[in-house]
This record gives sequence, C-alpha cells and structure tokens, in this order.
Amino acid sequence: MKKASEQLKAALDSIATLNMERALRCVRDVKDKEAFAQYADEVERIEEDYRLMVDYINLGYNDPERDNVYLKLLQRLYRTVSNMRMACLISSCPPFAEASRRAEYCPADSEKIRSMLENYVTDVALLGLESEETRRSKARAIYSRHNETMQALFSRIMISVQWSENEALFMEDILLSPVVDTVDARLIVSAVMLAAMNSFDPRKFSVMMNVYLKTTDEHLRQRALVGWVLSLIGFSGDAELGFVLFPECDMMLRKACSDERTAREVADLQKQIMFCMDAEKDHDRIQKDIMPTLLKNNNFNITRFGITEKEEDPMQDVFDPGASEHAMEAMEASFRKMIDMQKEGSDIYFGGFSQMKRFTFFSSIANWFYPFFTEHADISYTTDRLDNSRFMQILLDNGPFCDSDKYSFVLAMSSVIDKLPENMREMLGSGDALGHTVSDIDKENPAYIRRMYLQDLFRFFRLYPQRDCLVKAFSAPSHIFVAGVVFRHEGLDRYMAELASFMLKRRDYDSLSVLVNGYHNDDDVKWLLVEGMYYLETARPDVAMDRFDRILELQPDNERATAMLAKACLVQGEAEEAEMHYEKLCMLNPDNIGYALNYCVALTETEKYDEAVTMLYKLNYEHPESLETVRVLAWGLMGQGRLEQAEKEYERLLGSDKVTGNDRLNAGYCKWFRGELSAAADLFRKYKETEIVTAQQNGEPLTIENVFLNDWIMLERNGITPVSYRLMVSLIDAVERDEDVSK
Repeated sequence: MKKASEQLKAALDSIATLNMERALRCVRDVKDKEAFAQYADEVERIEEDYRLMVDYINLGYNDPERDNVYLKLLQRLYRTVSNMRMACLISSCPPFAEASRRAEYCPADSEKIRSMLENYVTDVALLGLESEETRRSKARAIYSRHNETMQALFSRIMISVQWSENEALFMEDILLSPVVDTVDARLIVSAVMLAAMNSFDPRKFSVMMNVYLKTTDEHLRQRALVGWVLSLIGFSGDAELGFVLFPECDMMLRKACSDERTAREVADLQKQIMFCMDAEKDHDRIQKDIMPTLLKNNNFNITRFGITEKEEDPMQDVFDPGASEHAMEAMEASFRKMIDMQKEGSDIYFGGFSQMKRFTFFSSIANWFYPFFTEHADISYTTDRLDNSRFMQILLDNGPFCDSDKYSFVLAMSSVIDKLPENMREMLGSGDALGHTVSDIDKENPAYIRRMYLQDLFRFFRLYPQRDCLVKAFSAPSHIFVAGVVFRHEGLDRYMAELASFMLKRRDYDSLSVLVNGYHNDDDVKWLLVEGMYYLETARPDVAMDRFDRILELQPDNERATAMLAKACLVQGEAEEAEMHYEKLCMLNPDNIGYALNYCVALTETEKYDEAVTMLYKLNYEHPESLETVRVLAWGLMGQGRLEQAEKEYERLLGSDKVTGNDRLNAGYCKWFRGELSAAADLFRKYKETEIVTAQQNGEPLTIENVFLNDWIMLERNGITPVSYRLMVSLIDAVERDEDVSK
C-alpha cells in the first residue's frame, strides 16, 4: 500500500496544478486494487468525461463553459482520490486503523448522534436532583458512557471521507447548537481539524470557518480559527495556483481576512506558532540557566522511597549568615525568569511535561485534544483520590498549563500522592501547590486561549508515538503559513511587514527566509525596509541596496532608508556612495553621533584620513565616553601614518572592559607597523582564539590569512610586504606551537 499511497499523493499534487492528464495516470495504476474497488467506477466515469471533453476540442467545438466543466471534473477527481487515499491510510497506518475500529461504535445516523449529544447535557443537568450517594454512581456511569461516545465520534470524523453538503451542514449545526456541551463541541472541532489537515476537504474548511465567524463561545472560536488555518498548511504548499480548485474557499478566506479582527488574529497566530517551535530551545535554556539554581536551593530529597524534607544545617547561619536569604533570592530570580519567558509567549512547560505523555490515557488520539475537565472518565480514579482538596479546582480554573499538561499533572500526582510528606499534602489541600496562577481576566483572553490550545497541538504532533503517519504540522518551513499562496491577499498584506519585523528582531532568519521567498510587496515601504534589513543581515548587501533604493523612489526623504542604504553601501564596498549618503544625513542631523561616526568610516574607506581624523577629534572631545569614536579615530590615525598616536588610542581600548576582538586585531596591526612583531603576534593570536575559532564553529571558513588579505590596502600602505605577511602568519603559528608544548 505504500506505493499506492505515493501514487495517490502524486495524483493530488497534479490536481493542485490543474493537470488532469497526469493525475489520471497516477490513479489508473491503483484504482483496481481491492481496497479501492468502490471508487473504480467513479474514476472511469471521470476518465470518460475527460476524453469526451478532449474529443470535442479536437472537433473544433468552442464551449464557453469549458473552463468551468474542467474545474468541476478536477473537483470530482479530487474528492475521489482523497477518499481513496483515506482508505489507503486506514489499511496501512496504525492511528487510522485504530480510529476505524473505534468509529464502528459511532452511529451512522446523524440524528442519533444529535440525540446522544443533547441527552448527555440533559442527563448531567438532572444529576443535581439526585441524592449525594446516588449522584456519584450515576455520574460515573454517565461520564463513562459519554466518553465512549465521544471517542467513537472523534474517530469517525478523523477518518471521514470528503463531506457532502448535508454532512457539513449537520456538523456546523451541532457545533453551534446551544444544547451541545461546550467540551464536546471543542473536541469535535479538533477532530474536524485533524481530518482536514490530513486530507483537505473544502466543506470541513467551511464548517470551521463558519463556526469561527458565528460562535459566541471564545474557546470554541479559537479552536476553529486554529483549525481552518492549520488545514491550509499542507494544501497551500501544493501549488502556486492556490485556491483555484476551490474558489468558494478562496472567497470565504478573503472575506474573513478583510475583517480587521480576523486578520489581526491570524497574524498573532503566526507569531504564537513560532513561539511553539522554540519549545525545545526554551527547554534547553531552562535546563542550563534556571534549573541548576532551583535544584541547588530546593528543600527536599527525592529518593526511591519517596520525597523527604531536608534537615536544616544548624551551623549554616554561623558560617554564612546570609546564606538562606541569598538562596531564596536566587530561587525567586530563577522563577521570575521563567514567568517572564511565559509572559513573552514561551512554552516553558514543554520540556518537563514531555516526559509525562506515556500514561495509557494518551494512547487515545482524542485525549490529546480533550479540554480538561475533572469528570473525564479516564481520570476518574485519580480525581477521586484528590477530591478532598482545592487542588483540582484551582488546577482546572487557574493552572498555567495547557489541557494536555493538566491531564499529565493529575495522572502523575495520583502515582505519588501517597509518597508525599505530610506538609506537602497539606499544601495541596490548600491549593497553593501551583504557585503562579492565571487570573480570570487573562484566562479568557483570546490570545491566551489560543496559546494554550497550540501547546496542546504541539505536544501531540511532537510526542504522539505514531505521529509519523500523520501530516507534518509544526515543522519548517510550512509553519510560516502566511507565506503560502492562499494567504496572499489584501487582508493580510497589512501585517506582513509586522511579521517580518517580528522575525528579524528574534534573529529567526530561517523563518524570515520562508516569508521573503513567498511574499514580496514592491509598494509597501515598511515591508521593503524590513526585507532590505534581512538581506543586509544575511550578507546580501547588493539585494538590500535594491530594496532601499526602491523606498527612496517612493519616499525620497525617508531617513531610515537612507541610513540603511548607506550602511549597505559600506558593506558592499561602495564607499563613495556611502560617503555621499552619510554626508547628507549629517547635514540633516548634525547632532547624531551615529551618522557622524559612519561618515568618518566612509571617509577612511575612501582614504580621506585627514578629513576623517579632524571630525573624529571633535567627536572624541564632545563624547569622551564613546569607545566607537576611539576605534574609528585609531584607524584613521593609522591611515595617516601617525602610529604613535594610534597606539595610545588602542591602549585605551585594550584597557577597557568592552574590548572586542577587532580591537585586538587592529592594535596588532599598529604594533606590526611599528616593528613590534612579537607583541603584534600575541594580539593576533588572542584574536584568532576568539573571533576566528568562534566563526569556524559557526561554519564560517575564516582564517587569519583571510583577515589580513581583507585589510591588505592598510597593510600595504604601512610597508607590509607579502614576505612580511607570510612571516607574521608563521610567527603566530610558532607562538601557538610553543604554548601547546608548554602545556
């Protein structure tokens, strides 16, 4: 079936490019397999209709509806091939096979499904009329029975073929019904999302879009938003033609994103997905920078027999009176770091809870998406054991975890509750165990709701054991979904520059590369500016100059673009043009030291050292604290041949606590020019140990020889010959060899 799956995927890709002939060739070889027997007749009918269309063209008939007929044929073929591919997944992929078995317990009749969902709400409401003893036993039976229903319904939706119009209307009605439990509705919309992600269905997309636009339940609305966006990730990457195959979806998307609120939420969703992608990196940061402090200062011993409280050292206050206060301050600082990371959008709990997804609870796909509620039948035993404390209620209402982690937390607590010391059990009873909690206002914020749901999804697509059988969500480069062709329209154009700037500030050049390659707007000044800065940061100053030039065509007086163009010119080696731009900027802003310094750099690049040094002495007098001024001044003095004065400035730099690798390099040049070869070699060696080694570790092929050659004009001006250059390289190597021997 693996080969059949590959051919069906190739057929879908061909359909996305409107290539009917190639798609039919891909399907032809597999349609007669037993697993696809029910679809063979439809494939043959489509082939016959397509042949008739080609024959009419050969006969010279001009049909004004030909394009529409061809599109409808493609849509029929898409539905058929998608359904065949689902049959293939069910027969070859364990998650789909298991879902198929569970789905057998779900009624096929829509009205029976409606009745079960509505009766559940009624049954739960009637529990309030029962006595305490009766209520507990009846509740367990109701929740257990309903859990089986929802597991089966989730599975049925997950493996569903392309929906009919009636099926879509029924599901939309269920999701928007006021008499369907909100937890059920949220779980159902997650099932629709998962189905549409694995096999895009225009009607499933429209259901999620309509629920997003119509519901008054914010939790359901945010799940629907994430659902219809993620359903487009795989589809949008298939072809540059985008939604040509499904114009009704394109119209719906454009209309929705023309609304300011929707466009804003889609842009924010893109940022939040990027935060999710950083979860592993954030975990590493916590492990290296934060956890060592917390572990060092904790007051408990964890043993195989349980957790015990450490005995206080009576002599600690004698030898170090402030030890306990310092330890507490260090712990508080570490906690603040984590809280700040969380406020910024980081998923700080992923690393810890990723080890807690091996409970049998998570063997069911539906449970990864289940909104947290204490009556869930699969955790009822655990909740009974913790029922005497406020802990569960606080966890449900204000815990700073996503739903998946709340389930993990409760399941983990059930396995250790009996081994906890008495004072910790009391703390659980008081509800203080969670520490930082979320306020009622924050937890109802749409951005917070969406972030928690995305963390649920990220855990599933990263940790579910059979994830390789599913669509690759949260993976580069498709995670930058706004770069997809289906999102290229005016509604989101207004946020592209903001998103690009967000990526640039995070130095996420990989993500920004995806966006820049998928989107360009030659008339948006903000976009052009960020795009130019990206190319400048990624060593393509020539392309950056083109972007900044375009801005100045649109806005000749744009100061920021002029400054960035001047910088790009310097990097590109166009020093004369850079000098011209910086001179203009200095005239407009005579008090801007940054412009003045860069103007002086441009002057030194064009070998106008006298003019540059005159300005630099003035700047040095006006800004004696500016080490950047000293750096440029020292270089300018070397250009003038005033080596003694330059050496004094370099000594000043080398003696500061902000000395850089380039300071050592240039100071080495000054020593070299003055004939102090040993001292120069020592400075070059220190430069090599830091800057060059770091560059090589980052994959840059940098050597000391390359560095010398880059500055060859200055070296040659000061009497350095090719022989001198070679001997200096040998001297540096000799120093390193002597040090290795001494070690």
